[in-house]
Amino acid sequence: MLAIPLMRCEGNLDYGNLERILRSQNCFAQEQIVGDCQKFDELRRAVTGPNKTPTDESQAQMLQYYYQVKSLSSRFQSIEKKLKFTFTWNDAFVRGRKCTMMLFSFEMACTLWNLAANESIRGSQMDRLRTHGFEKAEAHFKQAAGYFECLEKLVPELETCTLYCLSPECFKMLKFLMLSEAQLCVYEKAVKDKKADPSKVDCAYIARLAAYTSILYSQAAQAARSGPLGRILDNSWSAVTDFQAKCFHGVAHYWQAIELKESATGGKSVKSPIESYAEEMLRYHRAEGYLHEAVDSGRRCNLYHLLPSLLAGANQLLATIELSRRETQELHKNIQLPTERPKLKEITGEVKAVPTPVPDQSTVFPSLDALLFKFIEPKKNAHFYETVGNMYNSIQAICENATNAAKSTLSSFGLPESLESVKSIPRPLWTNITKLQKMGGVDGLKNMAKELTKLSGTAGKTIEAIENTIKDD
Repeated sequence: MLAIPLMRCEGNLDYGNLERILRSQNCFAQEQIVGDCQKFDELRRAVTGPNKTPTDESQAQMLQYYYQVKSLSSRFQSIEKKLKFTFTWNDAFVRGRKCTMMLFSFEMACTLWNLAANESIRGSQMDRLRTHGFEKAEAHFKQAAGYFECLEKLVPELETCTLYCLSPECFKMLKFLMLSEAQLCVYEKAVKDKKADPSKVDCAYIARLAAYTSILYSQAAQAARSGPLGRILDNSWSAVTDFQAKCFHGVAHYWQAIELKESATGGKSVKSPIESYAEEMLRYHRAEGYLHEAVDSGRRCNLYHLLPSLLAGANQLLATIELSRRETQELHKNIQLPTERPKLKEITGEVKAVPTPVPDQSTVFPSLDALLFKFIEPKKNAHFYETVGNMYNSIQAICENATNAAKSTLSSFGLPESLESVKSIPRPLWTNITKLQKMGGVDGLKNMAKELTKLSGTAGKTIEAIENTIKDD
């Protein structure tokens, strides 16, 4: 099992600008601002401090911090650079490489990474021989995949990030890797159940599980070799995933061969004895081919110095295949295999590992009251509403003055005071306007237009000021 390294955070935040902005909005009590900044800082220090053994409690706390940051991001996105929060994190794969950004999305991404890394650590440390060990490990890996799937959605906001671990290729690789590990847990449990009670699990089902495990490992291996990530990532990541992809391709053929053997000996085969025997032998041959290919590639990458158990497992399976083939050959020693090899159908993968979505906010915050920097209740915020009311009355007066000026000017030219009763200006009215222009009324009309434009500009600026104030609040 592969565990993902954690990202390391550096430095603390300065909350001075946040406090000033909150005070200027007149939406918060002073003691609330200071208290919430202190609580936020304590929570951040707790989740970004020295690495500890991940637990349910520590993961819940980190998830709380993620949603606190997400809440701030949605409220201060337009002015987040004015807060001057400098978030500094180190790359998970390249020692000494760090990045500092003033974006909440960057802090959210780094927090999601560590949530996923902790889930991978918990999954790899799970004792699967204990009760429900396979299910618990599978759940951790699927949750880690869910966090990486969420990270993929943040890619557009991280374009300027210089950390290799926060790249699209890395998110893709680790999502497939975590799904591979989850699928592997399902496969291992199925094999265990098969050994305990052969009639409980169908060999074809195990073959389909192995086939999809191979697909997932293959996708992880391709992502590990692509883009800038492939140039800096330790070769062991692509070597292990590629080894597993080849191995499980062979494992799928092996279990399909065992399915043919059990069907033939149990009288359940729909194929003739010769057809069943020929396909079983060919499946063994294919399985050995993929396993030998995996062993050779592992040796070229010096993989067995790191994980000697991989070589031992592959060699043990090769010995099992050889033993099973000899048993079948002894059973059908009087049957002559056809010279033409049968066409093998591709084994369709059984999908069991899918990403688990990020836990909903309600799971860590039963009530919105738990979120920091909440607006105070309207009845306690009389100053804000009084200010907005005065602005509204002011703009209403300006608009009314502009309307009266327009009516007065139109009346001076003998035009009707209001055209609200008609949807368009009638042709006779345009005729009168044309006559006025020919009689020297052009200057008057121009002056009226200038006055209206001036009043309209004043009103527009006042409206814009109100919109900006409301937007900030």
